[in-house]
Amino acid sequence: MQIKDVKQKALDYCKEKEIENYPVNIVHLCNLEKISVFEKYLPPEVSGFIVTDKKNVLNYDSNKVIVVNLSDSARRRRFTIAHELAHYILHRNNEDELFAHRDVGNNSNIEIEANIFASMILMPENLIEKSLDNLIELQGYADSFEKVNWISSQFAVSPAAAEVRLSQLGLI
Repeated sequence: MQIKDVKQKALDYCKEKEIENYPVNIVHLCNLEKISVFEKYLPPEVSGFIVTDKKNVLNYDSNKVIVVNLSDSARRRRFTIAHELAHYILHRNNEDELFAHRDVGNNSNIEIEANIFASMILMPENLIEKSLDNLIELQGYADSFEKVNWISSQFAVSPAAAEVRLSQLGLI
């Protein structure tokens, strides 16, 4: 899939789900897709995974589950949930079956696509601009460091995720 297609799907998803407030309630978005979210201790190299399985062989309350690593910070878990939701939206096949996992350091094309989609639904451009306007109104000026930390705290994402998104938007 081309990056422009991933970005358009993310924009369409935000509009369809009426994402208008931040921080975005990512678990609620999963629930709208009938995906249950669980937190468990996983191996350190695995941030999380999604499984959709019509047979429900995983012994969860649902046949669509996202599991995130409880060892990760809350902000990291939020991004992982969004990342796994992105796999569901972008990469499931026609039979509605999917298994995908987020491993530390995996930079394959589908992982990059899921990261872009996740970033765009957790930090929609219009909401970032609104939030930065509030910051400027509060203090009159904000350098890149302040913008990154502000967006990180307002959107409940890591500073690294905020920095990447702000950079993608040309705002730092």
